[in-house]
Amino acid sequence: ALIPAILLRLSARSFSATATGTGARITSFTMATAGKTQMSAAQAARTTEVMVGITEYASAHKGFRGTLKYRYSDFIVREVSTAKEVVKLSNTSNNIALPPEDVAAAAEAAAVAEAAAVVAAAASGAAAGGGEDSKEEVVAAGAVSAVGVAEMQALVGKELADTIVALVSKAKEAKEESSTDAASDLKAWEVVLEPDADKAKRTAVHKCVRSHFAPLESDSVKVGDALTTAVRIFHPRGNSGQWREGALRGREVPRGGSAERPNKRQRTDKPSDRVDPKYKFVRFTLFKENRDTMGAISELCRITQLPARKFAYAGTKDRRACTAQHVTLPRSDSRHIVGVNRKVKFGMTIGDMMYCTDPLRLGALYGNRFELALRDVEADPAQLKEACDSLGTKGFINYYGLQRFGTSAVATHDIGRAILLDDFATATDLILRPRAGEKEESTGVRERFKKEKNAKKALEYFPRYMHAERSVLEGYAKHGMSSHINAVQNLPRNMRLMYVHSYQSFVWNSMTSARIRLHGLEKAVEGDLVLVDPATEEAAALDDVPMLNDADKDDKDKRWTTAHPKSVRVLTAEEALTTSIFDVVLPLPGTSIEYPSAKGVSKDDYGALMKSDGLDVEKMETKAREFTLAGDYRRILARPDDISWERISYKDPYADLQPSDKDELHGRGAAKVREVAMSGKKQKRMGADAEKDEASQERSEEEIAAMPERTALIIAFTLRSSTYATMCIRELLKEHSEEAALGLRNTGEIAGAAGETDAAGETGAAGETALET
Repeated sequence: ALIPAILLRLSARSFSATATGTGARITSFTMATAGKTQMSAAQAARTTEVMVGITEYASAHKGFRGTLKYRYSDFIVREVSTAKEVVKLSNTSNNIALPPEDVAAAAEAAAVAEAAAVVAAAASGAAAGGGEDSKEEVVAAGAVSAVGVAEMQALVGKELADTIVALVSKAKEAKEESSTDAASDLKAWEVVLEPDADKAKRTAVHKCVRSHFAPLESDSVKVGDALTTAVRIFHPRGNSGQWREGALRGREVPRGGSAERPNKRQRTDKPSDRVDPKYKFVRFTLFKENRDTMGAISELCRITQLPARKFAYAGTKDRRACTAQHVTLPRSDSRHIVGVNRKVKFGMTIGDMMYCTDPLRLGALYGNRFELALRDVEADPAQLKEACDSLGTKGFINYYGLQRFGTSAVATHDIGRAILLDDFATATDLILRPRAGEKEESTGVRERFKKEKNAKKALEYFPRYMHAERSVLEGYAKHGMSSHINAVQNLPRNMRLMYVHSYQSFVWNSMTSARIRLHGLEKAVEGDLVLVDPATEEAAALDDVPMLNDADKDDKDKRWTTAHPKSVRVLTAEEALTTSIFDVVLPLPGTSIEYPSAKGVSKDDYGALMKSDGLDVEKMETKAREFTLAGDYRRILARPDDISWERISYKDPYADLQPSDKDELHGRGAAKVREVAMSGKKQKRMGADAEKDEASQERSEEEIAAMPERTALIIAFTLRSSTYATMCIRELLKEHSEEAALGLRNTGEIAGAAGETDAAGETGAAGETALET
């Protein structure tokens, strides 16, 4: 069973090394698609499932034809947090909110304080003789907590305290009524206390204002001929008399910004004094369309002028999709993201900003919620039910999908293999060399560099979107054309490790296929591996340690000093009889893992496969220490949660079939989207395709009448982290995911359109980074 895997790897390696091998590499795929639409050069040059060890299926239900990801809106991915909260863009306000639990607690406390203040003021008024003055005092007191009023009275006396409370009430009424009277009379919006040489007392007044008298502010001013120090309490009111909510310092600010602040001391980069200091970070929802996560973060860096390390996220999301995920950044930098949406060029929106206590970490998520539209489905309702029910009960093989390996002619695991061999010259060559199937601009710059070999000059003409290539060129420009290791290490850390991890993934896929061919998926067998404690499955793999933020550099050496957090044991024949196949794991090769003893997947079998690549399973250490992999364990089967599906009809092949978060924010829900898709009338694009609408005029009635009615499957499910939705759909369709995604169909219409769109969105050597969560 292992021999085919070795032969497959040898064939794939020869493809990467020579242009002649390219034709041989795609031969089997071309034969498998005989009778279908002729593939474009871009499609033919792609990495295919067979090349990365994906060959088997988990169930025997009858598959059907369908087109996946024809439009990016067909693939909606929403992150599921560790608290099992599905992330969804719900507002695009610039306000930074408190967590819901704090809002509820604050509202309850405010209600209690307000009631106490009204009662206390009423009692005070009654004691003084009642009348209209006491009623006004009750209203004024209700604007500030009783505790705040009492504290201010103790500091400045009752008369001045009442004046300050009245200023709070006046400010709130002015905001509600958009009043403009006395806008130019700044004295009407401030109270200057008597000069006081007691700095401690002045400090106490400032604290009291910050704690209890929002939205007022305070500062120290010089008064009188002697220029003695006094406290000024004021409301920052603009000349226009208009109000807006501002994120700066977490309080209301006038239109006109910081130029209208009373003095420079009020313009500060520090977080709001009125938000609990425990909230050291701000979390927001990043919604993106048809662009990858790294590109979206780069856009945020461009707009905010913040380094990429400031932004933390739990995982990357697929490029050709509508995705929503959480991102965090330090609270002290939160002012930079206010107004970002006005400056974004395309395909990205942020919202739902909220204070939080901790930053996100890679892998800190439960999984992803997927809502997918499969177009041009060729199956009756009974067949769809059988397939969806089978997927829900028998699951699918937990392969690493093609996104792990990139989709261009140079697979990322070939680059990873070169790095593990310490062959950095080959690694950089694979990243920079010309390749089939790219758009003309990319091919041209690669060919030019191949001739000139001038890294500094190449940086002038390599496009900005070729991130990996430019990073390698920058390394060469800085250290010289012979310093290959420095060129590799100039890549972002996550990208460097992505290459070597993809080689691990290739080995895991190949060994999983070998295990299934030999032993099937009906039951566990003697020699299989299972986790001793399934709860440790959520523990981060040791290989992920170097992928943490720069602040965690002290943890980088734990891989060589700590036992693997996931303990495993080898099943006996008796244990195998009572063990579920869903509990069986296989290792990704590394220095800190144990291997199964089952036939076909033992350590010797792993060693034979890796030996064909020049690697030794016993010696996984590399000269560059960061590429020494500890290894990990992965279940061979996965099962989606909360599956729901629906069969719908539509006419317009270019229409959206399901609404994105942004559509729903604009009031365009599922019913409206499907109505337009069925009507055949052209729809206005709202997302990243707004400038690429296929028609500039409405279709005629005759054209609409001639359009055939099509069938689509809308399916939704949740997958745990590090699980690929494309592999789930592959099991459902019983069809290679590259065929479904590229639309290799008899109609020809969809194949051409999908191919053109993918070619236009190609992302360089790094490839698409993943529907892996």
